[in-house]
Amino acid sequence: MQEHPFHLQELFKKGPKVTLTDQEIADALGISVECVRRYRKQDVEQGFIFVDEAHSSYYLSPIGFERVQDLRIRYYRIFS
Repeated sequence: MQEHPFHLQELFKKGPKVTLTDQEIADALGISVECVRRYRKQDVEQGFIFVDEAHSSYYLSPIGFERVQDLRIRYYRIFS
């Protein structure tokens, strides 16, 4: 089974909801706005996040939450 990348996972280090514009995300991650839009579309298609475009809000789905938790566990094991 192929593991799909969760492109915008860095946004969810502190919590399951983020409210940022595409430009703010691009600036924070050092990528273009076009790239943000492509990544968001892919992350939604993979079920990692839900998007409320009217309010520029992003929410972790249960799948996305598990992925973020798994990455935290891996990081903890490597650096502890």
